[in-house]
Amino acid sequence: MLNMKRTAIALILFTASLGGYTQSMYQGLQYQLPDGFKVGDQKDRLYLEWKSGKQYAQFFIYPLQPSGETAIAAFNRYWDFFARNAEQGVSKPETQEIDSLDGWTYHFGAARGSYKGQPFVITLSSRTGMGHSYFVGAVFTGKQHVQVAQDFMNSVTLHRDMLARIAGSSPASSATPAQLTTFQTEFEDGWTSTWRYHYVEVSKGDVRGRIFPVDDSLDQSGRQPNAPFEDKYWRYAVDRFFLTRNVTTRNLSMGVPDSYDVYEAEVQDRQTGQVGYLAMRVICNSGRCQPVLALAPDKSGLHKSVFATYQSFEQVLPYNHFQPEQVNLLGTWAAFTSSSMGSYSMAGGFQGGKGNLQTTEEFIFFPDGRYESKESVNQSSGFRSARNYTGQYSLQPSGLSLTNRE
Repeated sequence: MLNMKRTAIALILFTASLGGYTQSMYQGLQYQLPDGFKVGDQKDRLYLEWKSGKQYAQFFIYPLQPSGETAIAAFNRYWDFFARNAEQGVSKPETQEIDSLDGWTYHFGAARGSYKGQPFVITLSSRTGMGHSYFVGAVFTGKQHVQVAQDFMNSVTLHRDMLARIAGSSPASSATPAQLTTFQTEFEDGWTSTWRYHYVEVSKGDVRGRIFPVDDSLDQSGRQPNAPFEDKYWRYAVDRFFLTRNVTTRNLSMGVPDSYDVYEAEVQDRQTGQVGYLAMRVICNSGRCQPVLALAPDKSGLHKSVFATYQSFEQVLPYNHFQPEQVNLLGTWAAFTSSSMGSYSMAGGFQGGKGNLQTTEEFIFFPDGRYESKESVNQSSGFRSARNYTGQYSLQPSGLSLTNRE
C-alpha cells in the first residue's frame, strides 16, 4: 500500500522533473498531456488514461461552470461527487491545502482508497474565482505517478480567451490596466516590455525577465511547514509556468540588509517546451513583495547578463510601464494641489493655516496633436494668477512631450 503521508508531501513540493509534454486544450482550459497517456471520453469531462498490467493512472478535467459558492463549499461539493465512496474506503480528505493566486482560490485534497483489493490514491484540485469554478482530479496506483499527477494539475489553467469571456469583455480589455491599448513598448536603450496577462515580460537580446505584480493575498498567506520565505513566491511565479530541475540558491546580496537569496534552476517552459536557465529574486517594499525572474538560454549566459548582480533585478522594474496611444489621452485632464504653512512660538503656540496655496492645472488634448492648458494659482493673501498655454504634444516611450511648456 502507498504511504499516504509521503505521497501527500510529494504532491505539494514544488520541485519537478523535466519530462515530455504536449500542450492541449479542453473547453477553455489548457493543459499538458503527459507522455504515455491516451485521451479518452470528452463528453462531460476530459478523461486521460495510462495503464500497464495492474497499474493505472486516470486524470480528469471537469469544465468551468458558474458558481456562487465559497471556495470551501465548491471543494466539498466536488469532493463528494468525485472522490467520496464508502465502498472504496474514501471519506474525507486525509490531507488538504488551500492557496490563493490572481484572485482564484486553489483547494487541494487527497485520500487513499482500495478497489477490488488494489490500493490507490485519489486527489482533487478545485479552483474558484470570478463567480466560476472547475476542478481537476487524479486517481493512480503507483508511486511513479505522484510527480506526473502534480505536473498535470499544475499545468491546467484557464486560457486567456476564457478568462476574458467570464469577465464579460474582449481579451484586449479583460484584466488589463484601465484604458491600456498598447501591449508592447520599445525603449530607447534596447529593452522591450510586453504585457503577458499574469506578468510583464522585459527582454533585451537573449535575456528575458518577468515582473510579477504585488499580490496581497499571496503576501498574507502562510508558508509550507519548514519552507523558506521564498517558497510560496517560487510556486506562484515559477511552478505554474515551468518544469524545474536542480534548484539552488545563490547569495548575491553582499551584505544588503533584509535581503533574500536568489533562487536558480534549470527549467522547461510548460507551454512551449523551451529549455533554459532561470533565476528568481523576491523584492519587498514596505512589506509588499513581488517576484522578479531572469531567463537565459543557459547558466553561463544568465550569470554574464544584466541580471548578474543583486541590484540588477530592481533595475528592470522601471520598464513595467507602457506607452499610451493618442486615444487614451484625448479629452480634458485636471489636477489640484493645496498646501499651507504654519508657525510656532513659545508665547502663542502653533499658528496654523497661514500662507495657504492652491494650484489648479487643466489640459485639453485634441486629435490633431494640439493641446491647451490653464494654470491657476490662488493664495490666502489674495494673490491670484492664471496662465494659458497652447502648443503641440507627442507621445514617447519616456513620457509625454509638450511644446511651449517648461
